[in-house]
Amino acid sequence: MLPSFRQQTIFGGINMNIKTEELWRILPNQKNEAVYSVSFKPDGACLAACIDRNVLLYDSNNGELLRKLRGHTATIYTVSWSADGSQLASGGADNTTIIWNGDALKGILKFTHDTSVQAVAFHPTSNILASCSNMDFGIWSSTTRKVTKYKVESKILAAAWSRNGDHLALSHESGQVGLWDVHGNGMTVLGKSDAPMWCLTWIPDNATADCNIATDTLVVGSWKKNISFWDECGRNTKRSQNIDQLPCSLSCSGETHGSFIIVSGSGGRSSIRNRDGNKIADLPKQDSWIWQSCLSLLGDRVAIGMDSGS
Repeated sequence: MLPSFRQQTIFGGINMNIKTEELWRILPNQKNEAVYSVSFKPDGACLAACIDRNVLLYDSNNGELLRKLRGHTATIYTVSWSADGSQLASGGADNTTIIWNGDALKGILKFTHDTSVQAVAFHPTSNILASCSNMDFGIWSSTTRKVTKYKVESKILAAAWSRNGDHLALSHESGQVGLWDVHGNGMTVLGKSDAPMWCLTWIPDNATADCNIATDTLVVGSWKKNISFWDECGRNTKRSQNIDQLPCSLSCSGETHGSFIIVSGSGGRSSIRNRDGNKIADLPKQDSWIWQSCLSLLGDRVAIGMDSGS
């Protein structure tokens, strides 16, 4: 299932009153193919979802199917829009990443890894793409049109760039989280767990008063049923928060003051939490595991991709 919700958020002191209403829902197809990844176009008008071998583009207002992109030969696991909305990337079990370009979203580039592609993530300020597999990750640039690959010690489960694009965070099945720069250099290891680090996202922090430089906090979801918080230097900044589910997805609002996180995963449950990880409210429970939840850039809508298919 692929529900899309509108949420109304009122900030007042430390309290947030959040109301949700379901906008639309796509029912499972006959094969019940899981929806592993969803991604809002930056202007919020379009939602991309990967289902089986296809990337489906929906009108985010009413759920109308706008286009179907075909090019993969096996299940797609991940989709990501570029910051300017001019490109869309997808990757999956055929070991292939495809970059779709322009208003027509024609496939302009296809490159392969030796194993399945688990995560793709566009840089926040330029058309640089991180493409991540079971054994390595690649950095592609629209200016050089080259892919440079870097080996990793275990399967990558999630990837996310910091807001300024200085750091790429990768979480691994082995329980490791690493920070890399835009050139794939200088990995900083953020501790190590004995459970998979399944998902991560960056929370934008407030600018410092003296130099107006903003820093980000990395939030990591572990299958030890907790979420932890790290700064860009690799330091643990807050006490980890225990949660009552296996987290499969973390998504953050684009705000600085009063940012919130959506945690989704096992049991079809999603919760809205403040920047310290404390629960504020629950979203409506679904009928199967949620593989990914995605907030629109304005933070007023959330789409979820589920194991039950759409």
